[in-house]
Amino acid sequence: MIQMKKLFLAITLILALALTFSPCAFAEKESADNAASEMDELTASVFETVRENCPIDASFAKHIKCSKASDGTVTMSFDTVYGHFIYKLDATGKKILEKDEPDIEAARAQKGFKEPIDHDELMRLMFEACPIGSGRTENLKVSMQEDDTYLIRFGSVYGDFRYLMDIFTGEILEKEEPDIEAARAQKGFKEPIEAEDALDSVFAVSPLKRGLEQNIKVSRKGSDNWVVSFTSAYGDFRYVVDRYSGKVLEKTEPDMDAAAGKADFQKPVDPDNVTEIVFSQCPISSWQASKIKSKKSKDGNWTVTFGSDFGDFTYVVDGKTGEILEKQEPDVEAIRAAGTVKEKLSPPDAIKIAVEAASVPRKEAQDVNVAFKPDNTYAVTFKTDAGKYMYVLDAYTGEIKDSMTP
Repeated sequence: MIQMKKLFLAITLILALALTFSPCAFAEKESADNAASEMDELTASVFETVRENCPIDASFAKHIKCSKASDGTVTMSFDTVYGHFIYKLDATGKKILEKDEPDIEAARAQKGFKEPIDHDELMRLMFEACPIGSGRTENLKVSMQEDDTYLIRFGSVYGDFRYLMDIFTGEILEKEEPDIEAARAQKGFKEPIEAEDALDSVFAVSPLKRGLEQNIKVSRKGSDNWVVSFTSAYGDFRYVVDRYSGKVLEKTEPDMDAAAGKADFQKPVDPDNVTEIVFSQCPISSWQASKIKSKKSKDGNWTVTFGSDFGDFTYVVDGKTGEILEKQEPDVEAIRAAGTVKEKLSPPDAIKIAVEAASVPRKEAQDVNVAFKPDNTYAVTFKTDAGKYMYVLDAYTGEIKDSMTP
């Protein structure tokens, strides 16, 4: 069972940061000048490099300045609640050559110091209150104000939005929102799809099974349509999805058969059998587990978690080899020896009790199905020539709680 994580934070990062800081320190108006445009792109690249290497979240930086020297090096500086930062980078904006950073811990130790909340959490709170999802925003721009409030502005097919937020509490101090229902009522209005819908469209046509993708990115940068890209063991995939219909307009896919035919190819772990790998080495059976969840991390490995009457289990499975890299298990044998846990009946035992209660030979019971219910019961169903049978029994004692017979 795959737990698909929502793309909210990733999409917010692409829309709110990659686009927001493109014009960064050079005002918020577009410039037709080519040199200024190139500088804008360099500034965006520099800021992303700085964000990745800065000891604090630089998303709340203000007074951002970026300049290029005659030797091609780039200097970026900005202020934060922790102090002033200065970074000198190479001409590509990808490598930091020198840096001057304030003492973060000393700043935190100052009387009255307030720590900003996480930027992604601030954006989550904003979109939680916003009547549209992050995937329906256009030209999202953010900027720190002199009083350390955070101004978030973006357009949409419904109109323009504006939010002023407290970076320390996440409180929305001011907001301006368009009349969405009035916009929808306009003749010719088209409702855009969300990023999750774009993903659904992509995997409906992609030859790659969902769950085998890595480094997935969903954006509209440079396009009014959704652009979905991801890597895999077979190669790189890229799709352009119509923003309104969800139709895949363009696609670039690797030759998966050719990739799989290479001598050094290592088939990735299928998302459908990662739990099978775990239970092949787990001290309990899958029917004894509850709330099974599997999640793929950025490094391509799988984390499988579940509960049980014995306690909680966690496994980390190598996404390429299927090897269990880490595990956390309760001492099942010790618990069994102590007799402190009453174990559930196995599904075959539940079926046997139900069939015997029906007084029919086991071979005459057809389409047998057993399901564990949240109230700690098994629902066993089957049919014979006489009709359909259903038994609900206590999953621990086998006591029949309810039944339906022909």
